[in-house]
Amino acid sequence: MKRISKKQAEHKKRPNWGDLIKEVKAAGGIFVRQNSTSHQIWRLPNGRIVILLTKHLKEQVNLRTCERIRQRIRQPRTE
Repeated sequence: MKRISKKQAEHKKRPNWGDLIKEVKAAGGIFVRQNSTSHQIWRLPNGRIVILLTKHLKEQVNLRTCERIRQRIRQPRTE
């Protein structure tokens, strides 16, 4: 068995965009539109808008981005 570095292990822990899209859908997100190459726009019932960069759909997502999106899913927008 080959040892994996800390960096790689960290990378493996990251969720991928597919999971994020599922989360947005589960939160009741409605797909608004997709800009052909760069991003998808989803609207959440709480009035927030989430933009998923499809450029990274195939890549792993960094954890901070996920947390930001999750916060967006949870919080209602305050004016």
